[in-house]
Amino acid sequence: MASEKVMELSAQKTQKTRKAILLLAILSPLTAEVLSSSTPILLFLIPYVAVFQIAFYGFGALLIRETVYRLGLGRRSILLLGAAYGIFEEALINNTWFNTHWPDVLYLKQYGDFWGINWLWGENLTFFHAVISISIPIFLAEMIFPQFASRPWLSKRGIIAIAIVFGIDSAISLALFGFILYRGVGYSSPPFWQYLAILALCVLFIVLGLQKPRGSRKIRPVKPPKLWLLRLFGFFGSLFEIVSGGFFQPRIPALVAIIITACIYSCMAALIWRWSSAEGWGNRQILALSYGFLGLFLFIIAPIIEFIGHIGAKPTHGELLVAAVYILVLTYLSHREKQAARISVVPQNVIV
Repeated sequence: MASEKVMELSAQKTQKTRKAILLLAILSPLTAEVLSSSTPILLFLIPYVAVFQIAFYGFGALLIRETVYRLGLGRRSILLLGAAYGIFEEALINNTWFNTHWPDVLYLKQYGDFWGINWLWGENLTFFHAVISISIPIFLAEMIFPQFASRPWLSKRGIIAIAIVFGIDSAISLALFGFILYRGVGYSSPPFWQYLAILALCVLFIVLGLQKPRGSRKIRPVKPPKLWLLRLFGFFGSLFEIVSGGFFQPRIPALVAIIITACIYSCMAALIWRWSSAEGWGNRQILALSYGFLGLFLFIIAPIIEFIGHIGAKPTHGELLVAAVYILVLTYLSHREKQAARISVVPQNVIV
């Protein structure tokens, strides 16, 4: 009887873990592509589009999370490996750092382009993917399934299977975007030396992300920032990522814009790192930051494109409904964490 109960409990735990895995696999492309309106919900619901993006975004997020928890790394590593993912996707696979014919890059008119690489575009997209595509979906999935938040979710076979599918999806994307689709407009392959240079940059972020914390982190006896300040911080971070290219372009030289952008993102990361060492930092603060980073898409972009009805040939109806679901989930999680903080005296996890 005892062995049967153990097996039953194990089966239930495995089933719930699978739900967490499925949630993260879907949440990553939904947050990155649908909320940003790059792939509106009506397009995402096309089966082959959903499968293609889940295999890339979702499986990438799962591999990053699994690496962090199996190696005993901290949450800081999720952000650094998320940055490596952003470089991998945009530069090494989709080639948007090199391809001046890529639709989303056309507005820059090669502003920020040096040595065949658009550094300004690369900085903004690396920030976007590190925060929006990878980190926030992982944190939200863990908060929705808190009983599994501090341990790996995948078996060794699961890791291998997901890695294989992720690799196949990446190879197909590279073939399409790097060698086939833009051949007719003059772009047929990524430039060799530039590609190697960005590959080295991607490897650098991976190496930094795989560094283990040195001992326990000292908690500062100060209060973390107010939740409203964290929400504003995240909101203006996303706003800067979206408008900085167009704002800088007619006003300052591209090199200056690239340096300013790098400094701003570095300062943002340093501030979050410092804040997260404050006594009392936990899920409520992480949720406030997440709410802020997503707020621009939830409260401004989604209503606008819903009202417009399309972006080019892409229909945008249904975006407001997706935003409403995110708002409800974020609000519920915030309320739940607030209630938990009132009845618990156990310190919450610190980002390390």
